Amino acid sequence: MLGDPAGLRSTAESYGLAFDATAIGDYSIVLDGGANKRGVAARYLIETGVTLDTEAAFGWHGGTLRAAYLGFHGDNGNLDSGDAQTYSNIDETPFDALYSLWYRQTLFNDRIAIKLGKMDANADFAYVDNGDGFLNSSPGFSPTIQAFPSYPDPATAVNVFFTSESGPYAGVGVYDGATQAGVRTGTHGPDTFFGEPSDLFYVAEAGLRYTLSTRDGRIGLGRVAVSHG
Repeated sequence: MLGDPAGLRSTAESYGLAFDATAIGDYSIVLDGGANKRGVAARYLIETGVTLDTEAAFGWHGGTLRAAYLGFHGDNGNLDSGDAQTYSNIDETPFDALYSLWYRQTLFNDRIAIKLGKMDANADFAYVDNGDGFLNSSPGFSPTIQAFPSYPDPATAVNVFFTSESGPYAGVGVYDGATQAGVRTGTHGPDTFFGEPSDLFYVAEAGLRYTLSTRDGRIGLGRVAVSHG
C-alpha cells in the first residue's frame, strides 16, 4: 500500500529484510436465533512482522528467521451466535502477543527443512491451500483436531519436513501441548515446552502435490497424538 518510499523497502530487501503488516476488521449481527438475538460485534485483528533471509543478509543459504506480533481487540461475535466451531477466524478474547518467533533451515538442496521456535501449526499442517482468503473458519482446518496449536495459541515446536521434485511430501512436528492443561501458549514463551505441565502435541502429515492441466492440487493424510506429563 505504501509502495517503496525513498527506496527504503528495496534497500531493506537487498539486506534480506522484509516487513509486513495486515489489518482485518469484522462486524456482525445475529439476525435470528443464536445465543444473543440481535447481538452485535465489532472487532479487529492486526499482525505486523519481519522476515529475514539469511542468504541475502549473511550469505547463509536456506535460512529464514521470522518474528511477528498479533493482537485482537473488540467483541467476540461467537458468543452471540453460540457457534461450536467459531464462524469468524479472528474471534477471541482480546490479547496482544509475540505470535511467531521461529527459524527455518533447508538442507540437501532444499529437500529437507528444519523449523524450530514459536509457530502456528496450521501454517504447516492440516491447512487448505485456498482457505486463506476466507474469514469464515470452516475453510481453514478441521475443528475435530483437539488442542491444535493454532490461533490464538501457537506454541513452541520442532518440525522436520521433506519435499521432492516429483510431488510427494512429508512433515512431522512436536509442539508444546500445554493448552490441554488450560495454559494459553499464545501469550507464553517456551517455558511450558521444557517444563510443567509437560504436555506435548504430535502431528504428522504426508501427501502428494500435483498439477492437472493448469491447476495445482494437494492430497494429504495426517495423524495427531497427545501426551500428558
